[in-house]
Amino acid sequence: MKITSFMSPKPGMKLDTVNDHRFDGHFVGAGGQIYPPDTYWRDVPPVLPDNGKPVWRTVLMVNGIMTDAALQASDMQKMANTGCKVVGVHNATKGMLRDLAQCAGDKWDLKLANNQATETVSKVIHQVLSQNEEPPLLVGHSQGALVVSNALGRVGGESLKKLDVLTMGGASWTFPKGPRYRHYVNVFDAVPMGAGVGAVSWLTCGPEDKIFRFGEVNKPTNLPPLEEDISNYLARVVDRSVHGPQDVYIPKVEGELPPG
Repeated sequence: MKITSFMSPKPGMKLDTVNDHRFDGHFVGAGGQIYPPDTYWRDVPPVLPDNGKPVWRTVLMVNGIMTDAALQASDMQKMANTGCKVVGVHNATKGMLRDLAQCAGDKWDLKLANNQATETVSKVIHQVLSQNEEPPLLVGHSQGALVVSNALGRVGGESLKKLDVLTMGGASWTFPKGPRYRHYVNVFDAVPMGAGVGAVSWLTCGPEDKIFRFGEVNKPTNLPPLEEDISNYLARVVDRSVHGPQDVYIPKVEGELPPG
């Protein structure tokens, strides 16, 4: 079974904070198609590069707050164009306040956070490790890094050493031992610097973990109308200046990935 998402021609311009919760923990694939959480993750058609770049690895990508399925699909295409085939796990939005409240619950991995994306990522990790499959690169942006951290913690064990994890502006201070980590931190981004490893990597990261720090502040452009939704407007200002996957982090990640 699959559900067709109604893709906005300009994702993020008008965010769906009313109906997006229906897709919490669902998979997002090529063409913005949305698949139920009980779908086997390898059966989800991945987003492929549309710029002719050869694929070097499969990615399982989790989004951050204030991101509906349409905007996540757009972010996934940007990631795919680095030379990846990308399957998304959707961390649904219910608006700024509810998203931030869930982040607080995720920070302590509380059940009341009810984050279905964490459940789905945990299931994929368990499937990959128990069936000795080639694991995807686990990618989390912002709250998505919290989702990945909590999912890894629920699986646990020595087999986590088989996994690679990449975070972009991650909102988690700590991550379970075992995987190989690469954390991308914009030093002007308050999320990883205040709620992530940016300022405390010396205390919370292992000697093998790699921290990529850089400084970037962009002039935010192509913003949604302020009068339609001030929270979406502010979220996009932050994304396009210091925090967003498309505007800030993925271009930096692309320079560090192996060639296709």
